Amino acid sequence: MTYTVDWGEGQKSATSNGWTVIQWERKTKQKFSTIQRNGVGLEDMYLIAWIALRDAGHVVPDFDKFCKSVISFEGSGAELNPTDAAAGADE
Repeated sequence: MTYTVDWGEGQKSATSNGWTVIQWERKTKQKFSTIQRNGVGLEDMYLIAWIALRDAGHVVPDFDKFCKSVISFEGSGAELNPTDAAAGADE
């Protein structure tokens, strides 16, 4: 899934992948299947986007500041799939 977010620094885009999902699981101490079963919350979407943006090399504020400052948020593309290529997983 590709996220385009503006948190006051102009629109920045990044795409999530398997490594993004692994980081989300570690941070939330949940399995990804929780989202697939129960639906995704806004905090989950913001966290996945924040991780993807950070991993893409964008300078993002700490997560709470990021959430408070989001002006626009858009997700597009395929649904999140933890089996997508985990680019960056071994970096």
